[in-house]
Amino acid sequence: MVLVSVVSRERNHQFDESLAVETTTASQQTIKLQRVLSEDGMEVRLYCHSQARQEKEAAMSARFSQRFEAGLVKLAEGLHKPRGEKRQEKLLQRIGRLQEKSHGVSRHYRVELTPDASGVKAVALTWEKLPVNGTQLTHPGVYCLRTNQLDWDEATL
Repeated sequence: MVLVSVVSRERNHQFDESLAVETTTASQQTIKLQRVLSEDGMEVRLYCHSQARQEKEAAMSARFSQRFEAGLVKLAEGLHKPRGEKRQEKLLQRIGRLQEKSHGVSRHYRVELTPDASGVKAVALTWEKLPVNGTQLTHPGVYCLRTNQLDWDEATL
């Protein structure tokens, strides 16, 4: 049997603080750990929460959100300027480019472009922030370690 311990790449962040155990790392930082046995019983997932990582990820998400919203504001202001872009297809293209550059934070927004009566030009651009559950935005500081060491406890892992 080959011993394997890796950082999981799963996208869904989950952490139940009531089931967590606190431990101290070698660098004297306190982290909370939640040990979960997989459905097939072949590996253990260790969900970890670090306060330092939470602060870092929250700052990153705030910066990306601020940049994304600033781009949307700029596009919305252009609708009311004399030479601003008003064509709906061009605005959709620019919104798409902005979403690509937003480092995944755009999936937490619902963006709506309201067309005029002819359907060619846009008259309003609105957006709403709707955080997707189980992501870095809703669970900052949570990461997952996977291993096939079934007999180890949280502190040993």
